[in-house]
Amino acid sequence: MGVAGSRRLTILADSLVVGGAERVLQALAEDLPGEGFLVRVACLRDAGPVGEQLRRAGVEVDERIAPWPRDPFSTLRIARYLASHGSEIAYMLDHSNVLWHGRLAAAWCQLPQVCAIHRTRRADGSPSLGVADRALGRLSESVIAVSEGHAEYLSSFEGVPRGRLDVVYNGVDPGRFNGDPGTATAARDRQGLPRDAFLWGIVAALRPEKNHEMALRVLARDEDSQLVLIGSGAREEALRELAGRLNVQERVHWMGQVEDVGALLPALDVVALTSHPAVETFPVSLLEAMAAARPTLATRVGSLAEMVLDGETGYLVAASDEDAFLQRLQELRSDAQLRLRLGQAGRERVATCFTRREMVAQTAQILARQLARR
Repeated sequence: MGVAGSRRLTILADSLVVGGAERVLQALAEDLPGEGFLVRVACLRDAGPVGEQLRRAGVEVDERIAPWPRDPFSTLRIARYLASHGSEIAYMLDHSNVLWHGRLAAAWCQLPQVCAIHRTRRADGSPSLGVADRALGRLSESVIAVSEGHAEYLSSFEGVPRGRLDVVYNGVDPGRFNGDPGTATAARDRQGLPRDAFLWGIVAALRPEKNHEMALRVLARDEDSQLVLIGSGAREEALRELAGRLNVQERVHWMGQVEDVGALLPALDVVALTSHPAVETFPVSLLEAMAAARPTLATRVGSLAEMVLDGETGYLVAASDEDAFLQRLQELRSDAQLRLRLGQAGRERVATCFTRREMVAQTAQILARQLARR
């Protein structure tokens, strides 16, 4: 529900599948009404799993606004939608069809527009913003980057004017995550995981850029641990085949898509990320792990060095460096006190630097500033 004097905000996205950027959008849609905005979410295609969660939370979510990306009338359809709902400002996720048709539609309706970019390049290594996206960049009064390094990348390599860039770190609610190490056994029992094994896990869609193959190869070299994979995706069959070839299939737990990751994180001794440099920027999954007081072990990609303090809240290794990753994993496996110290430091860092409340408040300030300029 909005408060008196709420300004009508439309959040534009393609389809809200499960991912870090979509989780950020979910938090904004749920919390911005408390900052004076009447929020409506418009999905150009299907609402997706996150869209359905928003509906259950009472957020207005419309879908199939312009479901065919190549439809030349998509811009008109979105413009009509914005006008019919009295939108006063548009917030756009960095889905390509949204950046193109959404920007044009908002400009047609003379709305201020804010665009959030969550990628550092695409999975194939190409720029985050295509030629067409860059051409329409001047239509967005503010482009939100999710870290200082990300803002520098967008300015230096993607051509986004520095004066249009705002930095808003992704954030999570530490209160949603249990940081008590004594809850591990109960969490494992609930999830059907072995009580006494050393469990390290990855929370990420099973996509090529997440490089789960590296995790499986490391697992094959560390026979005293087990791997928990949380997420689903197109690579699942290939990854299962690789696990079979490496003879580690009995030590891999395939959890699939988990709606409440917070209930599973206490079961893990370490939360890892083995991503390639492409795409990864400031992953929400590791923020959630830190909020749950779990030590993190990740490749040094995107802006992770701004999140994970190497040796203080977790460890960072060079991308694709399996030897270094294995060494750090074995250090963590052999030292429970080290895991406890790193985990508690990570939780404190999230509570200090990367909260959902601060993320929402900063976004609200940007939106209010753009409205005031108009």
